[in-house]
This record gives sequence, structure tokens and C-alpha cells, in this order.
Amino acid sequence: MIKLVVDSGCDLPEKYLKENDIKVIPLYLKLDDKFLRDGIDIKSEEFFELLKKNKNISTSQPPLEDFIKVYRDLIEKGDEVISIHITGKGSGTVNAAKIAKEEVDKEKIDILDSNHISASYGFIVKRVQELIDKGLSRKEILKKFNDLISKVSLIFTLNTLDYVNKGGRVKDIKAIVSNILDIKPILTMKNGLPKIYKLIRGRRNSIKELIKIVLDHLKINKDFEIAFVHGDAEEEINFVKEEIMKIVKPKYSFTKLISSALGVHAGPGSLGVSINLIEEE
Repeated sequence: MIKLVVDSGCDLPEKYLKENDIKVIPLYLKLDDKFLRDGIDIKSEEFFELLKKNKNISTSQPPLEDFIKVYRDLIEKGDEVISIHITGKGSGTVNAAKIAKEEVDKEKIDILDSNHISASYGFIVKRVQELIDKGLSRKEILKKFNDLISKVSLIFTLNTLDYVNKGGRVKDIKAIVSNILDIKPILTMKNGLPKIYKLIRGRRNSIKELIKIVLDHLKINKDFEIAFVHGDAEEEINFVKEEIMKIVKPKYSFTKLISSALGVHAGPGSLGVSINLIEEE
């Protein structure tokens, strides 16, 4: 049987991950001299309260031993493994997984870079699980993988530039941050990195623009799935969801607080919408 392994940067509902027996390797958070496992030692709800008080939190890839243990347990049970991870452009997680593969089993483990984060990464994982359920082999799934990536998108806005600027994850922002007051960038994932899609002045306007961009994107697409993700901004993400769901009818949807490891860089008040276009069978 093919089993999926992901890291905690994969924003899918916990119920879905459990029902499909998808193994989650936690990313790590560093607070002062202490390391916390994302989703295990600290939950997202606790994390955002902590982040508001202490901005000096950073992230770290899982240690090699975490991958080795999960891979070895699965291989010893007779399973094959597809291990899909958060974009390798902003994290060393994919490389750590590749090293672990070499130590455990080169033939029965595939390591894949989602080139995405959060719910768009999650939708890629969901689609691969559906292909496994249909009986496709690892080889057949690998052939389809780049096409799956091309079907997902993530559009998001930040309430503050403090966190993303500190982490250096969006390099374009540094040049503008000192020159423009109250700018709220709208970003999207491109080639594995978050890139500025549009610059909007003011929080309210950025949320309205986010809704407009999503609805424009969905005008020509009938079959799709959608996710609403946020960094401790429940009221605002519910508003975004209500406005969008008045007009469109996705095949599947969910709303989720983003993982702590992503929250370090996005910060409180971040809002995002991910779309997964369903390919014709």
C-alpha cells in the first residue's frame, strides 16, 4: 500500500488527515532556547496568542531522525511511501526528507516538493491521496504530479509586514516597506515562493480586493475546491468566506487556522484563499 507523509505546513483539516492515515512530521518552532513541535507541543490557537506577545519566534526544519523513524516504520510494515513537503524554496524540509530516504530505502520512497504552502500544499496532498485510492502506482502518480501543482493557487493578504519582513520570505517587500504607509500586499505563490500580486492601501480595501481576485479567478472554472485559511482572524475570514460562497458552489471546502510554522512568517491577521481546479477525468 502507498502511504502519504507530509509536514505540518500542510493545511488540511485534522479529520481528513486522520481518516486517510496521512503521517504528519512536525516542523519546529524556536522560542528563545526552546524547540517546540508544531501541532504537538503547541497548537495553533496557543501559538498566535504567544506570537502577539513575543515576535522572536523562528522556525526550523524537522531533524533527520523524525523522517527516518516515520519512513522506517512504514517500510517495515510493507508499505511504499510518497512524502510531499512544503516548498523547498523557503525551507530545508525537502532536503532533509531526501537524506532520510537515502538512509532508509531508495527504492520504495519518493520525495516530492509541493512548491506550495498552507492549503494549496494541502490540496496537492488531497489530490495525490485520491489517486492512491483509485489504485494508481507511484510511477503513475509521479507523472501527474506537476499537473496537480498547476491546478492549485493561493492568494493571501497580510495585516502587518513585521513578520514576513523579519523572516525575509518575501524579498520584494523590503524595498517598499519604508516608503509606503499602511500598505497591505496581496500575494500569491509563484515558482515556490510568495510573490507580490498587488499592493493595496488599508486593511478593508485589501480584503475586498482579495474577494474580487478570487471571484474573478473562478468565473471561468466550474469545478473546483476552495479553502479559507487565516492567522487568528476568524471574523474576517468568515466574512471573506460568506461573500465568496454567496456566488460560487465548490465541490469541497474547508476553513482552517494556519499552522504555527507558517504563522511565524505570515503573522496574526493573515488571510488566504486557496483554489484547487478539479481536472476532468
